[in-house]
Amino acid sequence: MTPRQSFGLKIAAAIAALALVFYVGSDWLRWWVFEGRIHNVLMALPKKASAADIVSVRPKILTEARSLWFRPESIDLEIKVEQHTSNGYAYKEDQTECYWFVVATARQGSREAVWEQRIDNQLPVTDDEALEKGGVLVRRRGPPPGG
Repeated sequence: MTPRQSFGLKIAAAIAALALVFYVGSDWLRWWVFEGRIHNVLMALPKKASAADIVSVRPKILTEARSLWFRPESIDLEIKVEQHTSNGYAYKEDQTECYWFVVATARQGSREAVWEQRIDNQLPVTDDEALEKGGVLVRRRGPPPGG
C-alpha cells in the first residue's frame, strides 16, 4: 500500500468515525429535544382541562415526534390521568381530596421520558369512558387516610 492510499484509508476511517459520532449524538439530541416538547405539550393544557383537552395530548406528542424524525410507531406512549400523593403538592389545602395530574410517559428502547402536569378541576366519573376511549388511562384515588 502506497503512502497516498494509506492516507486515503485514514481519511475514510476518520469520516466514518465522525459520521457514527454524529449519528449517535444527533439521536441523543433529538430525544432530549423530544422530552422538552412533551413537557411543552403538557404545559399548554388549560388549568381546567376537559376530557377532550386530555385526549388531544397523544396526537400532539406524536406530531412532535414526527417533526423530529422519530417514527411514531417506534415510541411507546402512555397518557394517564391520576390522583397520586407522590409529592407535597398532591393534596388540596384542606387535605380532603387529591389534585389530578396528566402524566405522559414515552419510551423508545432503553430511553424513557416522563412528565406530569397538574390540572385544577375534578374529572367527573362520567368522563372516564371518553378518556379511556381516547386511549387515556384513568387512576382514581379514594380520600386520604383519616380524611
